[in-house]
Amino acid sequence: MAELALAYHDDPNIDPDDWFEIIEGEKIMAASAKSGHNIVAGRIFSEFDRFFISRSIIALAILDCDVYLPDGNIFRPDLCIVSDLTLIGKDGKVHGVPDLCVEVLSPSTMKNDLGIKKVLYEKYGVKEYWIIDQLSCNIYTHMLDGDHYRLNEACHFYNQTELEALTDKERSEIKDKIQVGIYPELSIDLKYIFRSLFN
Repeated sequence: MAELALAYHDDPNIDPDDWFEIIEGEKIMAASAKSGHNIVAGRIFSEFDRFFISRSIIALAILDCDVYLPDGNIFRPDLCIVSDLTLIGKDGKVHGVPDLCVEVLSPSTMKNDLGIKKVLYEKYGVKEYWIIDQLSCNIYTHMLDGDHYRLNEACHFYNQTELEALTDKERSEIKDKIQVGIYPELSIDLKYIFRSLFN
């Protein structure tokens, strides 16, 4: 499996736009993401980036970058957060375990994002893993607790029609921001993430 990853890394004939991952020795192709997918990831990126700059935190938010995990797996999360900048090689790729990974679900990647990739992120020690269902406007965050993930947040962005169908009590209980586990001072407004896309 590591040999496949090395061949991918060293092959000058590989088109960087030929999007694939290597998961447990298997080369997995995927279609390019649609605009809504990229907008959601980009908005989350901008919140992390702004936060790091404003607090002078040495960490990077990186969009759609190859991540070389142990044992030859290569993932390309929609967004990852890296605080150990020595993991970023001269090739601009991440060689090691990010602190946080975000996957925005697509029909072609959903099974892996919810299954084997979650298992492997957990195994390698990614501290926080977000799964975003852009169509239902749901975000699920998982925090590493010992050797296993626990569900940390489950948030839904309510559009106007959904809000009108709720009782006053239900509306008062809506969580409109998502709390970042590894940076407790940072919370991200769901309205900012999903606005004008699906409602």
